[in-house]
Order: sequence, then structure tokens, then C-alpha cells
Amino acid sequence: ANILVKRTRNGKYVAKLIDFDSGYFKNEEREDPELGGDFTYIAPETFLGIAGEDIIPDEKSDIFALGLVFHEYMCGDIPAFNTDEYEYPYEAALNGDTMQVNKSAMPEELADLILSMLDVEPSKRPSAESVIETLSTIIEKHCANIVIAKEPEVEIKEETVVKKNKDWFQAAG
Repeated sequence: ANILVKRTRNGKYVAKLIDFDSGYFKNEEREDPELGGDFTYIAPETFLGIAGEDIIPDEKSDIFALGLVFHEYMCGDIPAFNTDEYEYPYEAALNGDTMQVNKSAMPEELADLILSMLDVEPSKRPSAESVIETLSTIIEKHCANIVIAKEPEVEIKEETVVKKNKDWFQAAG
């Protein structure tokens, strides 16, 4: 679990992203192309890269993983897929099995966003900016008590990302 959610004394929730061991910045040259992480959350193209195909995961791979995380936070589990045939979501996606988003557990717009984030084709997934814009619209419509900062401030310090604005993602309780 690389996302910690904590309820603060004033009743708000704060999400913190942790464990950037195998993370890297966009356009950064990497000496060691080995990728790690929980196979539950890897994108189809990430697996293909691990399997030896000439594919380099990018931010669209993160969007796939984030779609799984969004669904898990909303519903308590990742989207349903044929678990008799496949162990991981990326396997289902690579073989044309559509993941089933639990639309009854969330606003329709959020279900549509998550489905788009889980597209097997990275180029068809939304950008991070588009995800933030869509979430902001959904929140304005359905959840007036939630705040999402559009651009968290970060600084690079001795190869470690330090978050300056500690309350960049808050949800009122």
C-alpha cells in the first residue's frame, strides 16, 4: 500500500504517496531498466516491457494504475474481470477482457473516467491533467466538501522528492 490516508484532528482526510523506490522522472535516462512493484497495479504495456518487448512505460502507465486505485477506494476492490482466466488486470486487458467498473458505487462520470483510465491502449487513456480536470468537475457537482489542489508543489533535494504543500489532497470528513 503506497498511499496512506489519515484523518486529521480537524476531521479532514489527507492522502500521502510513499515509496518511490523504482520511480523516475519523465524523460529521465535510466541505467537499470528493471521495473518492480505489485503486479496487481501494473499497466499492460509495463508487463510487456518487463517481458522483454521494447516498450518503456510512461505517465499513461501510471494513469492505468491510478484507475485501479480510484476504483479500489470507491468500491473496496479493483474492477471485476474474469479471475477464472486471469490473475491480474493487465492480463485481462491484454487478452481483450473488459474490466467491470461498479457503476452503482459512484457517480456515472467517475465510472466513465475510470473506464477510460483502464483502456488497454495507452494513447486512449486521459492525461494526468485531464484526470484532474474531470475529477474537479465531478467533485464540484457531487461533493462540495472535497478539495483537490491542481498542482502539488515539489522540490528535488538529494534525489528525493519532498512535498512542500502537505495538504494538497484533502477531503472533509
